[in-house]
Amino acid sequence: MEGVKVKAVLAGVATDILGSTLVGIVEAVILVVVAAHGGDASAAHVLQLKSTFEAEFSGLVGTTFCTGLGGYVSVRVSRLKNLRSALMVGVISLVLGCLVALYGHGMVLGWKIVAGAILTIPAAVAGGYLAVGAMAA
Repeated sequence: MEGVKVKAVLAGVATDILGSTLVGIVEAVILVVVAAHGGDASAAHVLQLKSTFEAEFSGLVGTTFCTGLGGYVSVRVSRLKNLRSALMVGVISLVLGCLVALYGHGMVLGWKIVAGAILTIPAAVAGGYLAVGAMAA
């Protein structure tokens, strides 16, 4: 695709994946600490805490932010003042998210799948838009 640098898209996707993984790790650590503070750090209790709306919503916010950061990185690495690489990051992130939802065996709740599908591409493009603005300044 003209106007898209593969290296830039890969950098954006890597940023999204690594950032989202870090969000998951931080969330897991917080949940274990909260569970231990409550006196029950069993795996069942941690999973119960993980399934709360607050935990799921914070994970969605964190991973959506990482997708936006991936879009930003892709545009900055490409050094092109267009949003094509950010759009590609969003599409790849959406496809990967759908694969996790399909093959994750209940790992992702239905409302979170819908919200992620709605927010993923706009988040990546918004990150790219910020990068274009930063390059113009």
